Amino acid sequence: MKIKIIFLTLITMLSFGMKSIGQTTPSKAAIKPKTVLIINAHLTYPGLSEGKLNKAFFDKAKEFFLSQNFKVLETKVESGYNIDEEVEKHLQADIIILQTPVNWISTPWIYKKYVDEVFTSAMFSKKFISGDGRSETDPSKQYGTGGKMQGKKFMISATWNAAEKDFNDPAQYLFQGKKPADVFFNITTNYRFSGFEILEGYNCFNVFHNTHIKQDLENYPIHLKKVLGL
Repeated sequence: MKIKIIFLTLITMLSFGMKSIGQTTPSKAAIKPKTVLIINAHLTYPGLSEGKLNKAFFDKAKEFFLSQNFKVLETKVESGYNIDEEVEKHLQADIIILQTPVNWISTPWIYKKYVDEVFTSAMFSKKFISGDGRSETDPSKQYGTGGKMQGKKFMISATWNAAEKDFNDPAQYLFQGKKPADVFFNITTNYRFSGFEILEGYNCFNVFHNTHIKQDLENYPIHLKKVLGL
């Protein structure tokens, strides 16, 4: 009889313990999904640049993030945007991906306009930054450290007419040993100024002569997985 009572007591205790674990362990549904904002900065030039390649990389990124259970936010700058909504998208997103062609060694001008409008609005509202980081009472505080977007990540995916061999080589006339990331320093620095971590970018080179575009598209999710640690 005593053995039976002890046995029933153990069963009751184990059942209670399992129930407690079930109550304290969050379900998958309760875990908030991460959010990515993908920005397409392409500007159409009929007969020269129709935007198909950048759309293909945009769609590949979207497909990847959906497969990883991310919430996907989208902006196609050329189609227009609401400044306040873009600020909110940046606030919601854990990761920002800029998909852009390289036009005259930079992004299309519409993206610069987008940044001026969105980041200036977020500066006035103090949603992205709180001052420029410097302090009159503490000279050790550095310029550019007033960002409020810590914990968020930013990455550029770019399509280039330049070939890969044109970079990282001091003997090359145009880029003089510079990396693709050096060309985009002004863009990534805007995001660093706001507190973002800058991830290694992805590049599709020599697009007018590239016979490996299909491979570049297939390798894009591999790069995303690597830099995001997924």
